[in-house]
Amino acid sequence: MASEQLDAIFFSLVSEEVETPHFSDEAYAEALQFQEVIFSSIISFLSTTTSPPSLSIAGASSSSTEETTLSLSANPTVANTEIVAAIAPVARSSSSGFFCGICMDHKTHEETFLNQGCSHRYCNECMEMHIAAKLRENFAIIGCPSPRCKQVLDSESCRSFIPDRIFERWEGALSEAAILGINKSFCPFMDCSGILEIDEGILTQIRESECPYCRRLFCANCRVPWHSGLDCDEFQRLRGNEEGKNDIIHNEILFTKLAEGNKWKKCPNCKYYVEKQAGCNHLTCR
Repeated sequence: MASEQLDAIFFSLVSEEVETPHFSDEAYAEALQFQEVIFSSIISFLSTTTSPPSLSIAGASSSSTEETTLSLSANPTVANTEIVAAIAPVARSSSSGFFCGICMDHKTHEETFLNQGCSHRYCNECMEMHIAAKLRENFAIIGCPSPRCKQVLDSESCRSFIPDRIFERWEGALSEAAILGINKSFCPFMDCSGILEIDEGILTQIRESECPYCRRLFCANCRVPWHSGLDCDEFQRLRGNEEGKNDIIHNEILFTKLAEGNKWKKCPNCKYYVEKQAGCNHLTCR
Protein backbone atom coordinates (compact mmCIF):
# COMPACT_ATOMS: atom_id res chain seq x y z
CA MET A 1 0.00 0.00 0.00
CA ALA A 2 2.81 2.35 0.93
CA SER A 3 4.68 1.54 -2.28
CA GLU A 4 1.62 2.35 -4.35
CA GLN A 5 1.35 5.75 -2.66
CA LEU A 6 5.05 6.51 -3.34
CA ASP A 7 4.65 5.54 -7.00
CA ALA A 8 1.64 7.80 -7.30
CA ILE A 9 3.56 10.74 -5.81
CA PHE A 10 6.58 10.10 -8.12
CA PHE A 11 4.50 9.95 -11.29
CA SER A 12 2.59 13.05 -10.25
CA LEU A 13 5.86 14.99 -9.85
CA VAL A 14 7.22 13.78 -13.17
CA SER A 15 4.03 14.62 -14.99
CA GLU A 16 3.95 18.25 -13.71
CA GLU A 17 4.85 20.76 -16.42
CA VAL A 18 7.32 23.40 -15.30
CA GLU A 19 7.39 26.39 -17.61
CA THR A 20 10.90 27.55 -18.41
CA PRO A 21 11.72 30.45 -20.72
CA HIS A 22 13.21 29.48 -24.06
CA PHE A 23 15.03 31.79 -26.51
CA SER A 24 15.98 30.69 -29.97
CA ASP A 25 19.40 31.51 -31.49
CA GLU A 26 17.78 33.63 -34.19
CA ALA A 27 15.90 35.78 -31.68
CA TYR A 28 19.01 36.25 -29.53
CA ALA A 29 21.15 37.27 -32.54
CA GLU A 30 18.49 39.71 -33.68
CA ALA A 31 18.34 41.29 -30.21
CA LEU A 32 22.13 41.73 -30.10
CA GLN A 33 22.17 43.31 -33.56
CA PHE A 34 19.41 45.69 -32.54
CA GLN A 35 21.38 46.69 -29.43
CA GLU A 36 24.46 47.46 -31.55
CA VAL A 37 22.43 49.74 -33.82
CA ILE A 38 21.00 51.64 -30.86
CA PHE A 39 24.45 51.91 -29.23
CA SER A 40 25.94 53.37 -32.43
CA SER A 41 23.10 55.87 -32.66
CA ILE A 42 23.75 57.08 -29.11
CA ILE A 43 27.44 57.76 -29.85
CA SER A 44 26.56 59.71 -33.00
CA PHE A 45 23.96 61.70 -31.11
CA LEU A 46 26.34 62.53 -28.24
CA SER A 47 28.91 63.92 -30.69
CA THR A 48 26.44 66.65 -31.73
CA THR A 49 24.58 67.39 -28.47
CA THR A 50 25.31 67.39 -24.76
CA SER A 51 21.91 66.16 -23.56
CA PRO A 52 21.53 62.35 -23.70
CA PRO A 53 18.46 61.01 -25.50
CA SER A 54 15.63 59.17 -23.77
CA LEU A 55 15.25 55.82 -25.50
CA SER A 56 12.03 53.85 -25.46
CA ILE A 57 10.44 51.35 -27.80
CA ALA A 58 7.01 49.81 -28.05
CA GLY A 59 6.65 46.80 -25.82
CA ALA A 60 6.30 43.29 -27.13
CA SER A 61 2.93 42.81 -25.43
CA SER A 62 -0.37 42.78 -27.26
CA SER A 63 -1.22 46.32 -26.08
CA SER A 64 -0.02 48.93 -28.60
CA THR A 65 0.02 51.75 -26.03
CA GLU A 66 2.31 49.96 -23.59
CA GLU A 67 6.00 50.99 -23.73
CA THR A 68 9.03 49.46 -22.13
CA THR A 69 12.46 51.06 -21.67
CA LEU A 70 15.18 49.47 -23.77
CA SER A 71 18.25 48.29 -21.86
CA LEU A 72 21.57 48.33 -23.73
CA SER A 73 23.24 45.92 -21.36
CA ALA A 74 23.17 42.17 -21.25
CA ASN A 75 22.27 42.60 -17.57
CA PRO A 76 18.72 44.05 -17.36
CA THR A 77 19.49 45.64 -13.98
CA VAL A 78 21.94 48.15 -15.49
CA ALA A 79 20.18 51.45 -16.09
CA ASN A 80 20.44 53.40 -19.32
CA THR A 81 21.77 56.44 -17.48
CA GLU A 82 24.83 54.48 -16.32
CA ILE A 83 25.62 53.42 -19.89
CA VAL A 84 25.24 56.96 -21.20
CA ALA A 85 27.49 58.29 -18.41
CA ALA A 86 30.15 55.72 -19.34
CA ILE A 87 30.28 56.49 -23.06
CA ALA A 88 29.79 60.27 -22.88
CA PRO A 89 33.43 61.15 -21.95
CA VAL A 90 34.73 59.07 -24.87
CA ALA A 91 32.39 60.76 -27.32
CA ARG A 92 33.27 64.24 -26.07
CA SER A 93 37.02 63.45 -26.18
CA SER A 94 36.89 62.22 -29.78
CA SER A 95 34.85 65.20 -30.99
CA SER A 96 36.49 68.14 -29.17
CA GLY A 97 40.05 66.91 -28.46
CA PHE A 98 43.16 65.89 -30.35
CA PHE A 99 45.15 62.65 -30.18
CA CYS A 100 48.92 63.31 -29.94
CA GLY A 101 50.92 60.74 -31.86
CA ILE A 102 53.94 61.03 -29.53
CA CYS A 103 52.56 60.78 -25.98
CA MET A 104 49.43 58.90 -27.15
CA ASP A 105 47.19 61.18 -25.09
CA HIS A 106 44.13 63.29 -25.82
CA LYS A 107 44.75 67.05 -25.79
CA THR A 108 42.64 70.10 -26.52
CA HIS A 109 43.43 72.08 -29.65
CA GLU A 110 44.77 74.90 -27.46
CA GLU A 111 47.39 72.48 -26.11
CA THR A 112 48.72 71.52 -29.55
CA PHE A 113 51.11 72.96 -32.13
CA LEU A 114 50.50 72.82 -35.88
CA ASN A 115 53.56 73.10 -38.11
CA GLN A 116 52.49 75.28 -41.02
CA GLY A 117 55.11 73.80 -43.33
CA CYS A 118 53.80 70.24 -43.22
CA SER A 119 50.49 70.41 -41.26
CA HIS A 120 51.69 67.85 -38.69
CA ARG A 121 50.23 68.48 -35.23
CA TYR A 122 51.58 67.43 -31.82
CA CYS A 123 50.95 68.58 -28.26
CA ASN A 124 52.98 71.47 -26.85
CA GLU A 125 54.65 69.35 -24.16
CA CYS A 126 56.00 66.83 -26.66
CA MET A 127 57.18 69.58 -29.01
CA GLU A 128 59.01 71.32 -26.16
CA MET A 129 60.81 68.09 -25.22
CA HIS A 130 61.66 67.44 -28.89
CA ILE A 131 63.21 70.90 -29.32
CA ALA A 132 65.13 70.69 -26.03
CA ALA A 133 66.51 67.26 -26.95
CA LYS A 134 67.75 68.47 -30.34
CA LEU A 135 69.41 71.51 -28.76
CA ARG A 136 71.21 69.24 -26.30
CA GLU A 137 72.53 67.36 -29.33
CA ASN A 138 73.81 70.71 -30.72
CA PHE A 139 71.32 70.86 -33.59
CA ALA A 140 70.42 74.38 -34.67
CA ILE A 141 68.11 73.39 -37.53
CA ILE A 142 65.36 71.30 -35.91
CA GLY A 143 63.06 69.23 -38.09
CA CYS A 144 59.48 68.11 -37.64
CA PRO A 145 59.27 65.06 -35.31
CA SER A 146 57.04 63.21 -37.76
CA PRO A 147 58.89 60.25 -39.36
CA ARG A 148 60.19 60.87 -42.89
CA CYS A 149 59.07 64.53 -42.77
CA LYS A 150 61.64 66.91 -44.27
CA GLN A 151 60.12 70.16 -42.99
CA VAL A 152 61.89 72.23 -40.33
CA LEU A 153 60.48 74.11 -37.36
CA ASP A 154 60.40 77.89 -37.18
CA SER A 155 61.64 79.25 -33.86
CA GLU A 156 59.25 82.21 -33.86
CA SER A 157 56.19 80.01 -34.37
CA CYS A 158 57.25 77.87 -31.39
CA ARG A 159 57.95 80.80 -29.08
CA SER A 160 54.47 80.78 -27.51
CA PHE A 161 54.86 77.41 -25.79
CA ILE A 162 58.60 76.92 -25.15
CA PRO A 163 60.37 78.50 -22.14
CA ASP A 164 62.46 81.63 -22.66
CA ARG A 165 65.70 79.83 -21.85
CA ILE A 166 65.09 77.24 -24.59
CA PHE A 167 64.08 79.91 -27.09
CA GLU A 168 67.18 82.01 -26.36
CA ARG A 169 69.45 79.00 -26.72
CA TRP A 170 67.76 78.09 -30.01
CA GLU A 171 68.19 81.62 -31.36
CA GLY A 172 71.84 81.61 -30.32
CA ALA A 173 72.44 78.29 -32.06
CA LEU A 174 70.82 79.60 -35.25
CA SER A 175 72.96 82.75 -35.16
CA GLU A 176 76.13 80.74 -34.63
CA ALA A 177 75.27 78.38 -37.47
CA ALA A 178 74.65 81.34 -39.75
CA ILE A 179 78.02 82.89 -38.91
CA LEU A 180 80.00 79.68 -39.34
CA GLY A 181 78.18 78.62 -42.48
CA ILE A 182 78.56 81.78 -44.61
CA ASN A 183 81.48 83.26 -46.49
CA LYS A 184 82.33 85.97 -43.98
CA SER A 185 84.75 88.83 -44.29
CA PHE A 186 85.47 92.19 -42.71
CA CYS A 187 85.09 95.72 -43.91
CA PRO A 188 88.46 96.67 -45.43
CA PHE A 189 88.50 100.08 -43.72
CA MET A 190 90.57 100.02 -40.54
CA ASP A 191 88.18 102.22 -38.55
CA CYS A 192 85.15 100.01 -39.28
CA SER A 193 86.00 96.29 -39.58
CA GLY A 194 82.33 95.20 -39.51
CA ILE A 195 81.54 91.54 -40.25
CA LEU A 196 80.25 91.16 -43.81
CA GLU A 197 78.48 88.33 -45.62
CA ILE A 198 79.80 87.81 -49.13
CA ASP A 199 77.58 85.98 -51.63
CA GLU A 200 79.99 84.22 -53.97
CA GLY A 201 77.24 83.69 -56.53
CA ILE A 202 76.98 87.38 -57.44
CA LEU A 203 80.68 88.29 -57.47
CA THR A 204 80.87 87.79 -61.24
CA GLN A 205 78.14 90.41 -61.78
CA ILE A 206 78.66 92.86 -58.88
CA ARG A 207 82.06 93.96 -57.58
CA GLU A 208 81.32 97.42 -56.19
CA SER A 209 79.67 97.03 -52.78
CA GLU A 210 78.78 99.22 -49.83
CA CYS A 211 79.56 98.44 -46.21
CA PRO A 212 76.29 98.46 -44.24
CA TYR A 213 78.10 99.88 -41.20
CA CYS A 214 80.26 102.75 -42.47
CA ARG A 215 78.49 103.21 -45.86
CA ARG A 216 81.77 103.32 -47.80
CA LEU A 217 82.42 101.47 -51.05
CA PHE A 218 84.68 98.45 -51.29
CA CYS A 219 85.42 95.68 -53.78
CA ALA A 220 83.66 92.47 -52.76
CA ASN A 221 86.06 90.40 -54.88
CA CYS A 222 89.36 91.89 -53.77
CA ARG A 223 88.13 92.70 -50.23
CA VAL A 224 89.72 96.16 -50.37
CA PRO A 225 88.41 99.73 -50.64
CA TRP A 226 86.88 100.32 -54.04
CA HIS A 227 89.55 100.62 -56.77
CA SER A 228 87.87 103.12 -59.06
CA GLY A 229 89.01 103.00 -62.70
CA LEU A 230 90.68 99.59 -62.40
CA ASP A 231 89.25 96.14 -62.83
CA CYS A 232 90.18 93.45 -60.33
CA ASP A 233 92.91 91.84 -62.46
CA GLU A 234 94.70 95.16 -63.01
CA PHE A 235 94.42 96.05 -59.36
CA GLN A 236 95.89 92.73 -58.25
CA ARG A 237 98.87 93.16 -60.56
CA LEU A 238 99.55 96.65 -59.20
CA ARG A 239 98.91 95.75 -55.65
CA GLY A 240 101.79 93.37 -55.01
CA ASN A 241 102.04 90.35 -52.79
CA GLU A 242 103.27 92.10 -49.64
CA GLU A 243 100.24 94.33 -49.30
CA GLY A 244 97.94 91.35 -49.74
CA LYS A 245 99.70 89.54 -46.95
CA ASN A 246 99.22 92.53 -44.65
CA ASP A 247 95.47 92.58 -45.34
CA ILE A 248 95.16 88.89 -44.55
CA ILE A 249 97.07 89.34 -41.31
CA HIS A 250 94.87 92.30 -40.40
CA ASN A 251 91.69 90.28 -40.94
CA GLU A 252 93.03 87.37 -38.91
CA ILE A 253 93.80 89.69 -36.00
CA LEU A 254 90.29 91.15 -36.09
CA PHE A 255 88.64 87.75 -36.12
CA THR A 256 90.86 86.54 -33.27
CA LYS A 257 89.76 89.50 -31.16
CA LEU A 258 86.14 88.75 -31.98
CA ALA A 259 86.59 85.11 -30.96
CA GLU A 260 88.23 86.10 -27.68
CA GLY A 261 85.42 88.52 -26.88
CA ASN A 262 82.79 85.82 -27.43
CA LYS A 263 84.93 83.10 -25.77
CA TRP A 264 85.04 81.01 -28.95
CA LYS A 265 87.55 78.16 -29.09
CA LYS A 266 89.19 76.70 -32.18
CA CYS A 267 88.74 72.98 -32.85
CA PRO A 268 92.22 71.40 -33.07
CA ASN A 269 91.08 69.15 -35.92
CA CYS A 270 88.98 71.21 -38.36
CA LYS A 271 90.11 74.66 -37.08
CA TYR A 272 86.52 75.91 -36.83
CA TYR A 273 85.64 78.18 -33.94
CA VAL A 274 83.05 76.78 -31.52
CA GLU A 275 81.29 78.18 -28.47
CA LYS A 276 80.82 76.20 -25.26
CA GLN A 277 77.27 76.33 -23.92
CA ALA A 278 77.19 73.46 -21.44
CA GLY A 279 79.03 70.32 -20.41
CA CYS A 280 82.70 69.56 -19.89
CA ASN A 281 85.72 70.97 -21.69
CA HIS A 282 86.10 67.91 -23.92
CA LEU A 283 85.63 68.68 -27.63
CA THR A 284 84.61 66.11 -30.25
CA CYS A 285 85.01 67.14 -33.89
CA ARG A 286 82.21 66.15 -36.27
